[in-house]
Amino acid sequence: MTTEQAQLLFERLVKQYFAGAAVQWCETNQVKPLYPFIALKLTNVSRSVHPDTYEEEEVCRCYLCTGRLTLNLYTKGRKQAAKPGMTAPPARNTAVSDLQAFLSYLGSDAGQDFLLEHNLCILPEGDTLDVSALLNESKYEYRARQEFTISFIDKACGHSGITPPNEEQFEQTPSGGGTPEQAEDKTGWFESAQITQVKEEV
Repeated sequence: MTTEQAQLLFERLVKQYFAGAAVQWCETNQVKPLYPFIALKLTNVSRSVHPDTYEEEEVCRCYLCTGRLTLNLYTKGRKQAAKPGMTAPPARNTAVSDLQAFLSYLGSDAGQDFLLEHNLCILPEGDTLDVSALLNESKYEYRARQEFTISFIDKACGHSGITPPNEEQFEQTPSGGGTPEQAEDKTGWFESAQITQVKEEV
């Protein structure tokens, strides 16, 4: 799978659990949603230098890719009831607790079944951090952050490395990468050869 496909699978997994929250990627042209919401960010992806190679109709190279994802959870917290004759106390900050509940889902049978089905590995990295901040000197924005590593296999097939697998249609990247001619470029791989034996005279 491509890095984009791995990102979409992670987003899908997050949406499955946080069904009552908006989920979006950071640094996109979107309006900040109402609480609660989740902000995702892919920070970097490494790629193995020496791929595994195997043969289908065309030679394919399999690269192990490992990326780092950051999940920020923004929440209003838990409302607290007011005592008789008193104003209601501020909402309790549940950001860290709520995010750790997602980690429990990730490690559950349901979460692991999702990862196994899609040949994906997602592991939490480091601590769950409380990164709440004071806004306008009047109220706090409750936020917790957790980093993850994501590992997946990216396949590059064909002579140019961009031949679509099976019978999928070639699609140029949104950045203009690749051409139909490159996608149709064959490796010249052969399955059999005629061998002629010649006896040398001594």
